[in-house]
Amino acid sequence: MSMWLNVAVLSETGFKKLEKQSELLDGLFFSEDEAGEQAALDSLGMKEADVGGCDYLSVSAAGEAMAELDGEEADEPDFGASGELDFEAGYDSAFFIAPKNAKALSNETWTLVAELDEELKAMLARAKKQKLYVVAVVS
Repeated sequence: MSMWLNVAVLSETGFKKLEKQSELLDGLFFSEDEAGEQAALDSLGMKEADVGGCDYLSVSAAGEAMAELDGEEADEPDFGASGELDFEAGYDSAFFIAPKNAKALSNETWTLVAELDEELKAMLARAKKQKLYVVAVVS
């Protein structure tokens, strides 16, 4: 079984549009052709470098290992979401972190995500610095 954490960073303007047209997440994360993905990116004022992902099960396993080392019981990864969007991709609703809650991007779960993927690490750092929204969904 595979589970993937899909992540995007976008401006407030793009996020406001995404709130109204959450189906654009389908084009960003699940389009089977480049034209569909590019249409979603263009519609939201994004670049290809604004979208990435990593193996969710690796994040979960790393969190479990860290909890075990600390002698604690492992919890589900906590992404510190500010809220949810009206979009589901198999495991749960898409969620977001607003720029005002950017400190959540420094929590244990996001730190693990950043360590697993250099591109995501750069995206998350850019989101904090430029006060961008982070949108994610597990599929």
